[in-house]
Amino acid sequence: MPKWILDWSEGALIFIGVLTLVSVILLNVPLRETLPVDFFYMLITFYFAWRRSKQTKK
Repeated sequence: MPKWILDWSEGALIFIGVLTLVSVILLNVPLRETLPVDFFYMLITFYFAWRRSKQTKK
């Protein structure tokens, strides 16, 4: 597995975990509303990580 995927997944997992805990526990946002935000964050950061890996190969 490429290193950029491992780096992306580690960073995304930490951020999503913290974001979910803060929004559900501290802000009382329903989990049903938090999960789509987490998913979209994951997709956006994956795209930028993939793009950055392509640029560094050039």
